[in-house]
This record gives sequence, structure tokens and C-alpha cells, in this order.
Amino acid sequence: MTRFLSSEGTESASPGAASHGFVFASAAGSGQVGATVADETRDCVERIVSTLASAGRSLAGIVKANLWVSDDALVDEAVAAYRAALGPDCHPVRSVLVAGVPGDGRVAVDVVAAQPDAVDAPFTYASSLAIDVATMRRVPEASTITGETAVVFQRIGKQLEAAGLGVQDIVKTTTYVRDESYLEEFERAYREIFAPQQLPARCTVLLGLAGDCRIQIEATAAAA
Repeated sequence: MTRFLSSEGTESASPGAASHGFVFASAAGSGQVGATVADETRDCVERIVSTLASAGRSLAGIVKANLWVSDDALVDEAVAAYRAALGPDCHPVRSVLVAGVPGDGRVAVDVVAAQPDAVDAPFTYASSLAIDVATMRRVPEASTITGETAVVFQRIGKQLEAAGLGVQDIVKTTTYVRDESYLEEFERAYREIFAPQQLPARCTVLLGLAGDCRIQIEATAAAA
């Protein structure tokens, strides 16, 4: 059964839905005059809190999140505000993506949270890019697209190991690539990671990424 949710300050499209043990919630910045990127980010998180509360959930239940920022120059401010707004007890799998945000907004956030009866959730989410968070630049091993893809999957593999899973258990990926010119090398490297097993379902999108990263991957894995 699916139930569409409400949130304070939302008058149009539903900002969330609860279905099969999960809650999906989203919010986008309004571009209010005088608001900083940090203000927009905090506002998005506050509205998501309201949406989750309508389903009996809190930020602590978030298992996966995407932070969309309209310009690479705004990423650091948005990420800092996002982390502060979530607090120390909320550590979801997160992707930071540079893409257009509708209207005058500069930030959008979407999340997936687990409901109380989803303790043994059937899926595990993982996401990574080959970035050094201290410098917000690619790690040295990611000098080539092939190397960068390998680093990303190594990091995803470690995340999945914590849930008793591995890359072989991935059933779906969303792959983000900064520029079309990288696709051919990325495609070869991606297929090599999974060989000889069958490739998971995948959607590939071209858009900006945090720092100077060129590849980011979100993965959904399921136990056999």
C-alpha cells in the first residue's frame, strides 16, 4: 500500500510517499531573495523532516540521500550546511551532484528512509566517487577513467561488505559521468568490474560532480 505524504509549506506536488516499508521524501530550494545556499539547504532538510514526521519517521531513519546543487562553486557551502542540518546521528549513503534546479533554487535534496517495520530491508544502498574529502580533489589512483572507476567500485565494495554483500550482489546502478568523452573508457572499465557475470540494470547520466571527479556511481544490492 502506498500513502502520499504532506509537508508544511508545500501546496502543490506531494513531497513524499510511504510504500512497502520505505519513505521517499524530497524538497527543492525556492531561491528566496536574500537566502544563502546554506539557508536553502537547511530549508530543504527542514521540509524533509516535516515530511518524514508525517510518516512517523525522523532523519535518523534515512538510508540514502542525494544532494543536488546548481553550481560546482556552491557545493562546499551546501555540503557543510547539509551535514550540520542532518546532525551527528544521521549518516546515509549520499551522492552530491551538480545539476540544474527548477526555478531560482540552487539546492534540492531527496532521501529514502526506512520505516520501523523495515529493519530487515531487502536492499542495501551504496554510493561513492573517487574523492579525497580533505582536498575535494580526486585521489591519485584516479588519474585515468579506468583507475577512477576502479576506485569507486572498491569503495562501494567496502560499503556493501558491511552488510554482508559484495559487488556481485548489485542489481541496479545509476552512473553519473561528467563528460560524454569519458563514456567509451568508462564503459570498458565498468564491464570489466562485473565480468563474467551479467551486468545489473543501469541508467547513465551526464552531469557535473563534486570537485574534479568525473565518475560517480550509486548502487542497489540485494542478498541472493
